[in-house]
Amino acid sequence: MNISWFSPLDAASSEIARYSEQLLPFLQQVAGVAVVEDGSGASAGWWSPADGGLLPEPGVAPLPVYHIGNNPLHLPIYQRSLQEPGLVVLHDLSLVDLARHLSHDLEQSGLWKDQMCRQYGDEVRALVNRSEKSVADYNEMVARYPLFQPFVAGAMGV
Repeated sequence: MNISWFSPLDAASSEIARYSEQLLPFLQQVAGVAVVEDGSGASAGWWSPADGGLLPEPGVAPLPVYHIGNNPLHLPIYQRSLQEPGLVVLHDLSLVDLARHLSHDLEQSGLWKDQMCRQYGDEVRALVNRSEKSVADYNEMVARYPLFQPFVAGAMGV
């Protein structure tokens, strides 16, 4: 089996990058890791496919594995997952902040609110609107309505 691994790469700024850096040497013992990148094309300088593990099997398409968390570092990974479906590993219960960053990047300020309503129905809209002005309402929204469906909708598995 071949795998393409998509994760933040800077261990100083991401726990998921640190997790990837620690896990990949063990994963390479059972699978060929074809690529390790952050979704925008940057490769991990600390990773090498020839570090004593299995080399990618020629002619076998790699399974993309996308590590998605609630941080803007994950936007390129999410956007890459839309181009080539694969396995999505969620590292946070709620991806509300990621949805808000996506809305900002796309200059569609209401997108994240629409995503919340699509996942939970229009009855959540009042709480979503209040959450912008109240930390208590924001915390309630995130705890009761963890947003994740938009980020796994096209996945082959979660």
